[in-house]
Amino acid sequence: MACALIASAPGAQAQRPAGWGVYKGDWFEVGVPPGFQVSGPVSKPPGDTVHLGSKEGVVFSVFSPLWNGTAPFASPRTGEVVTEKDRTYDKATEVSVENLTIKAGDNSYVRFVSIRIDAKHNTNLTWGVQVPNMDVYAKIRPTYVKWKQTLTQFSD
Repeated sequence: MACALIASAPGAQAQRPAGWGVYKGDWFEVGVPPGFQVSGPVSKPPGDTVHLGSKEGVVFSVFSPLWNGTAPFASPRTGEVVTEKDRTYDKATEVSVENLTIKAGDNSYVRFVSIRIDAKHNTNLTWGVQVPNMDVYAKIRPTYVKWKQTLTQFSD
């Protein structure tokens, strides 16, 4: 089950639903849904990545650097297994999107990662969501989709 990539154009102001907070990185800002807070490691140097966690064990992640790079959460970690992988490439725009489903070896969670690379503009945007199980994913998915729409990317 792949996740779609949704983001506003660089510099465009995305809309945040009422009651949502905001996280400001160096090159982006993104909404913080009710019940979520900044969790886990913030990227080094700070500003490229943020993880937002909830009490239900859900983690939303975004990697939005000024230019290119590799998201720290995009690769399988020790004990994880990639169970699904698909990649699309649009020759006209030179944009590739790779979607991964990554499961914990002990089945304690599943992660979905979507990596968008724009070769023409040398940019990368990576989204991630980690959930304890698919029932929680079904419940949280509308919030996750809405969250991705709150991203505003800045340019230099």
